[in-house]
Amino acid sequence: MQAKLAGSQQILADLTHADLESVAKDARRLQVMSHLEKWLTSSELAEISEYRGQLNAFEFSTKELIRHADDGEIDGALDAYVDMTRSCVECHKLLRDAPN
Repeated sequence: MQAKLAGSQQILADLTHADLESVAKDARRLQVMSHLEKWLTSSELAEISEYRGQLNAFEFSTKELIRHADDGEIDGALDAYVDMTRSCVECHKLLRDAPN
């Protein structure tokens, strides 16, 4: 989680500098981390449909972030970044509320 947090903070910095090339690069790193996370997730957690939904939302918003950055659309990239961070918060709410 700390690595994804640092990655998302770097994307925010990239967006504030209008460095869309770095936005795309850093978003691709987050994609890789997300794929690795799916491998490492416990089977019980992976069975929760809401958790899978949040992983899918994160993956979709990250793809949109990359697409907009590659197209040079900073406003679209910003919207995708907001969607991506929203999926992070929603997922962590789900994890906090999940029974142990």
